[in-house]
Amino acid sequence: MNTLTFKILPSEVSNDRQVRIEIDGQDLLGSGFLGIDPSRFFRQKNLFRGGEILIGRCDCGFEGCCDYVADVEISENKVIWNIKTKRFEFDEYEYTDYIHEKGDRFIFGKFR
Repeated sequence: MNTLTFKILPSEVSNDRQVRIEIDGQDLLGSGFLGIDPSRFFRQKNLFRGGEILIGRCDCGFEGCCDYVADVEISENKVIWNIKTKRFEFDEYEYTDYIHEKGDRFIFGKFR
């Protein structure tokens, strides 16, 4: 199984903050993309029910311009992210708990 972590960092280009997704300790987006604003990222219902999620935006800062997406699959005891030609698998319980913890901390103003 893969390990999913997030960093919330400032984005000078878009004058907001961004969720930088790390899988197994490696930044998923690289230098060509910005992360999604945390309030937008953590409110995506497809994170938990499957379907397409937005994980990155063009380095110009605008959503809709070269968006970076993942297709989420929910299966028994695991969550799968398909991104282009790569496949990442996460333990369902760890994934759900981690996203809820980070999202709740950010949304309620405790994430720094």
